[in-house]
Amino acid sequence: MILCPSLGILSKGDNGKKEIKIETELYSAVFTTKGGTIKKWALKQHSDQSKEPISLLPPDTPIPPVFVMFEGQLKDLPAKVNYTAEPQNDSVVLDGNNRKYALSFLYADPSGVSIRKDFTFYYDSYKVDVTTDVKGVPSYYVALGSKFGIYNEKGEWVHVGPVLLRDSEKIDIDKDNVESINFIQRFLGKESRNELTYQGNVRWIAQEDNYFAAALSPVNVQNDARIWKWTSQGDGQKQGVEIAYKVTAGKADFLLYAGPKRMEILEELGIGLEHIIDFGFFSIIARPLFWLLKYLYQVLGNYGWAIVVLTILVRIPFIPLLNKSQKSMKKMQDIQPHMAAIKEQFKKDPQRMQKEIMELYKKHKVNPVGGCLPMLIQLPVFFALYKILLVSIELQGAPFILWIHDLSLKDPYYVMPILMGIT
Repeated sequence: MILCPSLGILSKGDNGKKEIKIETELYSAVFTTKGGTIKKWALKQHSDQSKEPISLLPPDTPIPPVFVMFEGQLKDLPAKVNYTAEPQNDSVVLDGNNRKYALSFLYADPSGVSIRKDFTFYYDSYKVDVTTDVKGVPSYYVALGSKFGIYNEKGEWVHVGPVLLRDSEKIDIDKDNVESINFIQRFLGKESRNELTYQGNVRWIAQEDNYFAAALSPVNVQNDARIWKWTSQGDGQKQGVEIAYKVTAGKADFLLYAGPKRMEILEELGIGLEHIIDFGFFSIIARPLFWLLKYLYQVLGNYGWAIVVLTILVRIPFIPLLNKSQKSMKKMQDIQPHMAAIKEQFKKDPQRMQKEIMELYKKHKVNPVGGCLPMLIQLPVFFALYKILLVSIELQGAPFILWIHDLSLKDPYYVMPILMGIT
């Protein structure tokens, strides 16, 4: 028997728990009455290197997805109580004939606390409509879930972990954010609670990696977002950062999304989740290049060749600048002997040396930065192009030629980098 102090009841732990499997065209999910939460979430249209569906929910997470929590539970999570599921189906398959399904989890205890969670699934969408209705407490939290939405935790040059959108500002969160705020609070003599709170119009909260994400967005109401750090106990101690919405007691409606960070899918949701795709500082350049890349793919049918053509198209406008740069560099090479002579002649008189060098530039009509400036002008474009190739899920699993079967992975034989260097 496990005492659940925040609910004031005795729970039977794992006894009597029930699992419900939901199958759609896009994902396979398993829900459990233990906590009334999600146990598994696998994407059917995205596979790992073993050709298995990608899982967006690691096993045995500290906090499961869409978990209702009360004040005081954020650090010491009690046992998850058993809910009652309605209807009592063990497995549901959604398709063109059975397009929609509603699943409810209900819980109540003698102290007057009651919890109801309603989930509505659609056969052709990654979105799930969620309603929570909690009575008997002044407020509660709806947690997105530990690492829910994260497939690859080892993202390079990309953010992995909690993220939120407040108004139009995307805010990436990691444990360093929490620790730095706590350090400042302690420095100022304030109480440190190892957590952050974001108030205002928090349009969605999410957990993300390079290509995938899970997000929770409130419907027609503003809720504060709360972030805190957890540390697992026992062997192989782990740390993570959690994110949740704080809700006033009663009913709250949410949109839940767990799937790929694909632009057209996210835009259709109408909650601004497309902003989770981070095109970087030069996004104003990256976005048109991204759409051009997708257009070229529609024409060529291969993302590898689409990247080749896009790179050539991007280079064409800079050809005049490159020619000018090369000519400037050639002139600089031609006057190098004269510059060496001036430096030797006036090495004890730096001011005279600089004057003579400037006269040399004027005489031969050489701009000392003429070789570098055209190259610097190109950098924003190529930074933007690099960012596109880094975050575009369209390249995940996309083949090119011969041994290149996945453009999101490095060349195992390093042939392409060598060819790039030669060319």
